[in-house]
Amino acid sequence: MHHGTEWTVEEDALAFLTDAGLAGRLTMPQQGRWQTSGEPAVDQFLTKTEERLAE
Repeated sequence: MHHGTEWTVEEDALAFLTDAGLAGRLTMPQQGRWQTSGEPAVDQFLTKTEERLAE
């Protein structure tokens, strides 16, 4: 309960998927399968995403 009422199915699903994604993002760099912050691909992705969100 975040906003004083029980979460909807959609909110529960989004929270679950967010948590699963974050767990994957923490695990994959340890396995050498995902770049960490400060690496060019990550920086370029974040810049491109921020530009699209600003539109």
